[in-house]
Amino acid sequence: MLTALEAATAWTSGVLEDLPTGKMDTPTPCTEWDLETLVLHVVGGMQMFAATARGQQPTPPPDAVPTNAASHYRAAAADLLTAMQEPGAMDRTP
Repeated sequence: MLTALEAATAWTSGVLEDLPTGKMDTPTPCTEWDLETLVLHVVGGMQMFAATARGQQPTPPPDAVPTNAASHYRAAAADLLTAMQEPGAMDRTP
């Protein structure tokens, strides 16, 4: 499972790295969401799962993506991968 998560987060990081600066208002196929909303949703989900894997309460995600969406995403992905490898993490996740 972690191999698939590593591959998925690496791919998504690459997509965000290639995104030109100032394009966070780009629409997505979900008409109610722009790219910033989507990134916030995905990062918030990763933060929630990382907290759950550690037996902690999740904290609310930020209201806006920091200037560098790719680094914001990479940090959340790295934290999630670290949390999922901690002893007992899989026992704490539903």
